[in-house]
Amino acid sequence: MFTKQKTNNRLLLRSALKHSLVEIEKSLNVKVVGLERIIKIYGSNTNSFLVKTISTKNEIVSYFLKFNEKKHIERELEVTRFIEKFLLTPKIILISKKKLFALRWVLFEYVPGNLMTEKFLQIKNRKDLELFCKIEKQKEKLLSNLYYKSKIKINYNSYIKSRTNQLFYNRLFGERYELFFVKNPNNISLYFDRQIVVNNIKFPYTVNQIFKSIRKKYSLQNNKKIIATMGQGDAHHGNIIINKKIDCLILFNFELSIIF
Repeated sequence: MFTKQKTNNRLLLRSALKHSLVEIEKSLNVKVVGLERIIKIYGSNTNSFLVKTISTKNEIVSYFLKFNEKKHIERELEVTRFIEKFLLTPKIILISKKKLFALRWVLFEYVPGNLMTEKFLQIKNRKDLELFCKIEKQKEKLLSNLYYKSKIKINYNSYIKSRTNQLFYNRLFGERYELFFVKNPNNISLYFDRQIVVNNIKFPYTVNQIFKSIRKKYSLQNNKKIIATMGQGDAHHGNIIINKKIDCLILFNFELSIIF
């Protein structure tokens, strides 16, 4: 059954890809001359491609083509349009017009550079680590700016039902938490009541105290207003490009972000 579903998904993608390339050529007045599957981008439910085109001026222009279910593409478009007011993100070039398949697609500008993950794996000595830490601080500053400028108060029901909260609530308190930290206690959870010390600096809270604070925020509060921010939702190093051309960080993949 799984193999049959996988085959059907491949056929669906192949058909959707064929129609998308025709639409791209027609809408942008270009000729597609190259297509490469992108496998470095995180996300098992996403199918992404590097599309190389040649313009009427004989210029090679590359794009990032992404397929996903309609609801995921619509969510990402909505959030991208919001976040681009505060952060550098790949520009939206084209969106699928024909709705012939279950899949939808969006065409972004192609941003040359390296993922932060790749940069991390290149660390060989202390100097490399120090340079990477500077990049990490730059990333945190960008996200902090986003959080500050998008901070609002919303009702508890809207807060708790957001996609990000549903995901991380389960990781902290649901089946996943039970599997990793309760059913098999012989792991890192042994240290959840210990004082955290990093570089001789003692943190004021233990892991369990932090969890307790989060549980309190997740407890039923029907009439209460919650302070919330517009987060990237998934800002790990696999979703951030270090752009060499303009020496900056560019964030992408906003499927887990939320707009209230």
